[in-house]
Amino acid sequence: MRKDESRQCWLQKVWWQKSLLSTPMGVYWQGLAPGSDYLSHFSGRPCRSRVLLLQNRFPSSLLVGYSRRNSQPPLPARVRHMRIVLRHCRVFVFLLLLVCCASILNAQAQQSAASAIGSRSAELVRVDLLGLAKDPRLERAHLGLFVKNLTTGAELLDVNAARLFIPASTMKLFTTAAAISLLGPAYTYQTPLLLHGTVEGGVLRGDLVVRGAGDPSIAGAFHKNDPLAVFESWARALRQRGVERIEGDLVGDASLFPGPPLGDGWNWDDETYWYSAQTGALAFNESTADVVVSAEGEPGAPVRWEIGPVPGYLEVVSDATVGPAGSGSTFLAERRRGENVLEMKGQLPRGQRARFAVTVEKPAAWFLHALRHVLAANGVHVEGVSREVRKQEEAREWATAAPVAVHTSPSMFSLATHTNRESHNLYAEQMLMALGAEQRNLGTARAGAETVMSWATALGVGRESLVMVDGSGLSRKNLVSPRAMVALLEGMRTSSVFQPFYESLPVAGCHGSLANRMCGTPAENVASAKVGYVTHNICLAGYTRDASGQWYAYALFVNNHAGPVRDAKALQDGIVAALTAAESP
Repeated sequence: MRKDESRQCWLQKVWWQKSLLSTPMGVYWQGLAPGSDYLSHFSGRPCRSRVLLLQNRFPSSLLVGYSRRNSQPPLPARVRHMRIVLRHCRVFVFLLLLVCCASILNAQAQQSAASAIGSRSAELVRVDLLGLAKDPRLERAHLGLFVKNLTTGAELLDVNAARLFIPASTMKLFTTAAAISLLGPAYTYQTPLLLHGTVEGGVLRGDLVVRGAGDPSIAGAFHKNDPLAVFESWARALRQRGVERIEGDLVGDASLFPGPPLGDGWNWDDETYWYSAQTGALAFNESTADVVVSAEGEPGAPVRWEIGPVPGYLEVVSDATVGPAGSGSTFLAERRRGENVLEMKGQLPRGQRARFAVTVEKPAAWFLHALRHVLAANGVHVEGVSREVRKQEEAREWATAAPVAVHTSPSMFSLATHTNRESHNLYAEQMLMALGAEQRNLGTARAGAETVMSWATALGVGRESLVMVDGSGLSRKNLVSPRAMVALLEGMRTSSVFQPFYESLPVAGCHGSLANRMCGTPAENVASAKVGYVTHNICLAGYTRDASGQWYAYALFVNNHAGPVRDAKALQDGIVAALTAAESP
């Protein structure tokens, strides 16, 4: 007998026993109706109607119209009629009492059966989760699994839940939760453009200064795919003020985030790629340049390329050529470490294009280069040099300078949503440094991490269960236990800012990194979670709800898995789907 069939038989047995106990003479029961929903959920198919008929006979003295023959003379017709009416009344009252008793007993039976089903369901969920956790495909990996019912407090799964694991991008849950809680969901970055001097006859006799606040959103993602939109608005503001020429320098005040620009423990061979972009108080186009490479012309001809959003900052050294149409691509592009030089080699098949973002060295200089380009295109010329200031002592020079324009970022809620749904590392790192600057007056990753860990301790996360060195989870020096991750989720569940935090997460089958996961399962459109991945480490943490509305938090970490990533994802998705499909009393 299959598992679901035995489960259905057990449920039917409960209902038949309860029905027999609560069904005195001659009461009909149809379809096991009170339990049909439970049976459908457990068996996976609709239940068929059944009829239970108890064939107990009524005592002959209660039969309607019955009269005992005897030798006495017959009674008058009127008296016989009255006796018949009284008998009908007695039978009716008696049957009414029977129905009432049956209803009461049935209600009690239904409550008892529901309790039995609920407790059995919780136990079955535990058994199912443990069965999933014993996937032989993951026997060589390190598993850290913890599931908790936030409604009842029951711990449903604990596999190495107190041990430390590399959380990968699920670390962003700590960063965004702390940013929303400590800075507020309405918090914005303010980036002013300052006139450090006087304006005479269309000339600024002094410096034009941009004071960096760490805003990561001066990019196309929040400006209708126009990464130059903010700079265009600043150029218009200068022209409206009557400024056409700047005698002094274009200065970038990047002192708020003193560095270093790369996270502790980041891999050197990731530095070319967008997910390893350098941080800083001035960030333009997410600290990357956009590259488009085209394979046109005859095979053997050099490829063509374009660098955007503005040219001139990234030098290209290319040996890449056009390959035969339909051939495999061997094209490779990497930035020289420590330099703004992009090297390209290999073959790109004829007719194809490669589009990618490459990180830049010195993001503040890239910011100023693009701003200077846009100002010139709008008739505002800078005669001096572009220079970056990294010491706060120097930045005090323009503390009282008048702003000609101020760019206000989207809200922290919007930025956290972008961070979690797109798993964008730069946004998380900028948030972490902003936390350090706002809470400890030091805009470094270390100060931000200390801020987050102290805040998490007050939320119920054990300090020994969390080691945080960056905000994105890119570093393999980050460590967290599954139990600590669930403690974060549980603490946020009762927080006053839970709703914006919860809404920032990807939804299964809908958003970003979860768009193609758990589709066609009960978790689709229900579960909200953050994924995490660095080589050999696949993680998932978040929330889901079951059919009765009970909440669950889970942290499902698979570390040191050398096999296919899909094996770990199958385990994680199966657990979340099982929780979402669970029946609660």
